[in-house]
Amino acid sequence: MGCSIRPDRRAIGAAGEYTARLALEEEGLRLLDTNWRDGRRGELDIIARDETDPRHSWTVIVEVRTRVGGAGRGVRSRRSIIARWRGFER
Repeated sequence: MGCSIRPDRRAIGAAGEYTARLALEEEGLRLLDTNWRDGRRGELDIIARDETDPRHSWTVIVEVRTRVGGAGRGVRSRRSIIARWRGFER
């Protein structure tokens, strides 16, 4: 039996998402949803609302990348998931 010194990917991802949520809240953003899934298409890590400017309100989609190494999915695939989320917006 081998011993792996590599950290658990899920634990690394969860820590990165937690840190990102804290940072967004500290900046005054309101969290709307986290880990929103659209079946097999994928997931949006954080959906927040930025109402810090009284003249403008923005919906903010955050893809959290906490890596030890490797590459991620492209912007194009995220756009299709974002469009799908907008259909479910409350």
